This record gives sequence, C-alpha cells and structure tokens, in this order.
Amino acid sequence: MRANGLACALLALAFAFVPPARAQDSSKAWVATQRDLDTVDNVWTYLRHKDCAGAARALESGTQAQLPSVLLMAGAMFEQGTCFKPNWERAVGYYERAHAAGHPRAAARIASGSATSAAGPDRAAALWWAHRGRQAMPAECAVDAAALDDPDRFVATLRQWPLQRVDACTYVAGIVGTVVGDTEFAGKASQFGLEGTLRLVFKPASQAFEIVTEHLAFVPSSGWTSGELMRDRETRDVKQSFEKDIRETIERALRRYPKPDAIDPSWVVELRFVYGYVLR
Repeated sequence: MRANGLACALLALAFAFVPPARAQDSSKAWVATQRDLDTVDNVWTYLRHKDCAGAARALESGTQAQLPSVLLMAGAMFEQGTCFKPNWERAVGYYERAHAAGHPRAAARIASGSATSAAGPDRAAALWWAHRGRQAMPAECAVDAAALDDPDRFVATLRQWPLQRVDACTYVAGIVGTVVGDTEFAGKASQFGLEGTLRLVFKPASQAFEIVTEHLAFVPSSGWTSGELMRDRETRDVKQSFEKDIRETIERALRRYPKPDAIDPSWVVELRFVYGYVLR
C-alpha cells in the first residue's frame, strides 16, 4: 500500500515490539554496513557546514547504492524539509525503499507520518505500515494475518470497524510509530560504550508512559584511552540521559497527535528497545 533519528554509529540497534500477551522476544539486532554508516556520516558533515549541495550529492550516492540508513535519512530530509522542499510523497518513496532494504525503523516512519494531519491523515496507510513493521498495537487493532499481504482485504477489514476504533488505533499507530521511528541511541551508546534494554509501557487513554530500564551496562573498557571519558561514562547522568532522550521523544509524539475522545482505558502497549556497542 502506497502511503502518502538519523545519526548512525558502530552500533547494533534492535527494536522488539512486545505486546503484553507475548512473553518472548525473538528480535535480532540490525547492524548497518560500514559503507552505510560512512555515507550517513558524510551527509551529516555537509549538513553541519550548511552545504546542501554537498549533502545532496552524498545522499544520491548512497540512495543509488540502496544503503538502508541513507535511504531512511533521505526520507527524513524530505519529510522535514532539510535541504529540500518538504515532500511527503518523496519521503515515503525513500522510506519504502529503506524498508525493502531491511531498515527496522522505516515502516514506523511511514506509519507515524501517515497518521498526521499533514498526510490527511491516511488512516489505512498508518495502520497498514504499523502492521508491516510489526509495531506493538492493542489486540483490538489487530488484523487477520491473511489481510497483511493484501491491501484491498486490509482496507475492507478496516471498513468493518467502527470509526472510533479506527481513529483510536490510528492514534496509537502514530504515537508508537513516532517513538519507534525517532528514538536514536546510537551516538550516545557508541560514545560511552553502553549496552542495555529499555521497556516502555504506554496507556493510550491516559497518555501515560512508564519507562523501565531492564538492563544497562558498560562494554569492557580495554580499548578506551581517555581517562576523562572513562570517568564521564561512569556517572549517573550518563545512565539517566538515555531515559531523558526517550522522554523527549515521547513528549514530542504526544504533542504531534490529538487524542481521540473514545479510547478503551484497558489498552496497554509495551515496547522494548535493545541497544549495544559493537566492535568492528
């Protein structure tokens, strides 16, 4: 179905979207190639120097090579109007290519963008891509598996739902998609050699988020040479900064979407973010 965070590091970053009814987490970390990472870094260098022409050239090189992170970055630049005139259709095209190339956050980007007023909102596209990205959703938002590869059947299923249910599920898809699509721990985890797991519990009716740090550890420091950096990474502030980053993303997501009046107060959505430093 056609619908109408970007910094990368030497990092494996996986997102496990775990509904409350599912106990296991079978996700695997996704790691960008060195060429993908280097090209993204090259684009960022041009952007920091406000050289849009150079950024566009570097971006084109990476998108032609079908590099997943570069494709995601291109989509974000067109969505946000960075160096280009904002163009949601072109953004979606790059996000779809990033999804096809295996980027774990591309579907969430399309879902979150499709749920905004700027996109219509396109409720069917938002929910389609939330399901394509295996995004955590309330059980009431689930669609029969046979419809997940059939856009016509998917839309037909949604048409059978009450409008309030469609609106509530679209709201959840937008909020969760923004949190998943925009959360980026890569740079910080790489800088301080951290690995860990954060779990989020979201109650849409009350807009409440609970953040639980399930695991946080420093990678063995045999390769670290900066004494100051070693001291910094042991501070409490570094550990808390991960939670601060995700809270800022959550607050931005809640501001982005007006909450529908009728959301079942029993709805609960759980997400798990796994991040870790990878030596190459």
